Amino acid sequence: MDRRQFLAAGFAVSSLAIAGCGSDDDSGGTDAGGDGTATPTSGGQSDSGSGGTDTGTPTSAPVDTSTTGHTETAADTPTASPTETPTDSPTPTNSPTPTATPSPTPTATPVPAQSFSGSGQEVRDGVSIIGGLTVVEASYSGSGNFVVTLVPEEGEFDTIAVNSIGSYDGATAQLVSAGSYQLDVDAESDWDVSIRQPRPNSGESVPVSLDGDGPGVYGPFEFPDGPYTAAGSHDGQSNYIVEVVPLEGIAPTVVFNEIGRFEGETTFRPPALGYVSVTADGSWTLEME
Repeated sequence: MDRRQFLAAGFAVSSLAIAGCGSDDDSGGTDAGGDGTATPTSGGQSDSGSGGTDTGTPTSAPVDTSTTGHTETAADTPTASPTETPTDSPTPTNSPTPTATPSPTPTATPVPAQSFSGSGQEVRDGVSIIGGLTVVEASYSGSGNFVVTLVPEEGEFDTIAVNSIGSYDGATAQLVSAGSYQLDVDAESDWDVSIRQPRPNSGESVPVSLDGDGPGVYGPFEFPDGPYTAAGSHDGQSNYIVEVVPLEGIAPTVVFNEIGRFEGETTFRPPALGYVSVTADGSWTLEME
């Protein structure tokens, strides 16, 4: 070995001896050769306590193969719910139609008769009229005027029920408005007056034959269809008037309106239900069909 080789070897041994004494420098790199040039390590620091050279090659981080908690499994695939087959609803049955119960025929409420008696000329209060057909029956035994009038307490029109001279015994029928009335009697002797307001639901069917002497009211009679034929006679000297008066309304149906002796026929259209009123001063006859 030559001199230069020997010196180099000796220097290398000295360096190793110094390193073996535990150098405190752990931040640098190791000597790569005798030329004293420090070669840096890649990516790391030397471990001064290990006596070896840290090559600085990074190692991959260990993979954590442990599992935290329970292992989740894939969710179960939902099973489709069975489809319900709709059942047909039962067809409703029609309820039986209730049978209408016929309403009973209303019964007319009878109106009590109102009777008055007196002598001479008098006025009486308290006559009550429900409205409609009003029958006035009267008797008188004197020789002078005999006039019976219904005077309304509120109203303008009087109703003359009887207008006669001399003795009288008969009846008349009029349509009178509802309300309170006074009975005004013009007479020179004793008299009797009765006021009736009949309200029947039915009557006698035609054909019918009537006869009498003087004034009178007859019925009730039913006239379901029309027209009708009337035959009448009268042997008196004054009025011969025949009317069919309804239970309600504004006017009666005139059948005959004659003066003196009479015999004849006529047609008429009466109400469905009514009374026959005859004004006469002698014997008379009447046939309706």
